[in-house]
Amino acid sequence: MFCAAAFDALTAQKQEFLQHHPDALYPCDSTVFSAITFELGGPHCRGFGGSADRHQAETWSVLHALGDYSSLHGGHIILWDLGLVVCFPPGSSILIPTGIIRYSFVRVRPGETRYSVIQHTGGGIARWFSNGKRTDVDFARKADSEQHATREANRRAAHDEAADIFLLEEELPSATAQFPFTGTWDPAAEVAFS
Repeated sequence: MFCAAAFDALTAQKQEFLQHHPDALYPCDSTVFSAITFELGGPHCRGFGGSADRHQAETWSVLHALGDYSSLHGGHIILWDLGLVVCFPPGSSILIPTGIIRYSFVRVRPGETRYSVIQHTGGGIARWFSNGKRTDVDFARKADSEQHATREANRRAAHDEAADIFLLEEELPSATAQFPFTGTWDPAAEVAFS
């Protein structure tokens, strides 16, 4: 698996989290991701995903495209922070850090359907660890001002540190570096797909 550091970190995090919360349920035993989201909007499945509040910043999320649509005419994934639109045919998957890269999908044509299954780790688990294994509410109630300041400084640094665990393009095997990009994305052009 690419980005072994992220996978290893999620594995260790899952084990430690389940030790403290043995009744917590992960979607299945064989996954390191704490959540699976099903986007079942059919022809209008265009969820605008990605935020450190919802998804853990320093890990991958796996997005799976499902449905019956022509990927030449719709269903593309828009990676807003990278300025890219990527052809995303049914049955394909992509790994992206959804806690730091915002994404959405281009609408498919009438009569077509498009769905997504997204495996990710919730930002709440990362916050639980950064709060000293406490919820945000419990931390806010019991932490002193120095602990609050330290946590906020660590949160700001986490975004920058997150980028360091991902591979650079030149570190990828050459066969995986050739993605079917269809061009760059002009955010103003979103009107054309509405």
